[in-house]
Amino acid sequence: MTYEEPIGIYGLRWMDFMQKNHEREVDVMMTNNKFKTIARRVDKEAEEYNEILFNQYEAENPRPHHFEEILKWEEARQFYVESTVMRDIVLRKRIN
Repeated sequence: MTYEEPIGIYGLRWMDFMQKNHEREVDVMMTNNKFKTIARRVDKEAEEYNEILFNQYEAENPRPHHFEEILKWEEARQFYVESTVMRDIVLRKRIN
């Protein structure tokens, strides 16, 4: 038995996207034992991009000091980062 690195949330979301929208390609990737490998790669890219966007958002939008404003800022930051990662990395057809 070989150890397989777990697939993170972004990789799982990509797998779900591919299974719902590109069944044939998923079948081919599974036959060639590439589906999980690509999912792990997507997850790693998405996590790295998430960190870049997180830091970029903080640099361009300084964190406020009042509690209610902090909550709004954190919600906006999360929405911006998550939606951008999903659009740019996760919800893309990949076959290799």
